[in-house]
Amino acid sequence: MVFNIIIVCLDKPKGEKLERRSSFLILTTSLKLEVNSEEETILRAEMAKYIACVNSLVAQDLSGESIRKFTSKDVCAELSSAVRNQAILDAKSVLRRYAKSQ
Repeated sequence: MVFNIIIVCLDKPKGEKLERRSSFLILTTSLKLEVNSEEETILRAEMAKYIACVNSLVAQDLSGESIRKFTSKDVCAELSSAVRNQAILDAKSVLRRYAKSQ
């Protein structure tokens, strides 16, 4: 399985404060995972849960319930809180792209 990984590094000169002058270096790379069939099954199941969670959040927002202030505890999914938070961010991104296309 091949994944694209985005790495964000903060490039900050010594002695400089982190506030206004910070610059970001964004690096995208591909990562190939060599997994056995059992691990692949688990990984595919987790990906399906994640996609279903994002789709559910988008549907909730489109039905009138705003997800703007959602946190991981507001999301009912069998995913870790970090993954639920990422699903919220991705759902908001989908909604922004949808709004731009309208």
